[in-house]
Amino acid sequence: MKQKTSKEYMRIPDDNNKIVEIVDKRIITKDGKRNIYCLCKEKDSNFSRWVSSENLLPVVETCIVTLNNESNGQSFKMRVKLNHMQHSKCSITFFSGEPDGNLKVQRGLHVALSHQIMDFFEVNKK
Repeated sequence: MKQKTSKEYMRIPDDNNKIVEIVDKRIITKDGKRNIYCLCKEKDSNFSRWVSSENLLPVVETCIVTLNNESNGQSFKMRVKLNHMQHSKCSITFFSGEPDGNLKVQRGLHVALSHQIMDFFEVNKK
């Protein structure tokens, strides 16, 4: 009996972050350079094409934002994870705050900027 494997999805940033399923992978030599090419099937379509693995990115994108307030020396970091397959799956985690890791004592422009980032994802996930 053939074992069922999980589907692998990637996104093509040059094509409006289109989500594709990886159907096959091959090492192909093109212009004297060896590279892995993936046969990508577009979601909800029968169309497929070969794309270089260099042009593919993961479906879940992670960004770390560091906000420093030079006026009062306070700072903190926030980790933003966005799942491009499910735009409602955006998570924001605050960590590593100064002073003493306490985010409740943060005051200043950097806090207002973090609210703007959170509002951006709230508005865009609807």
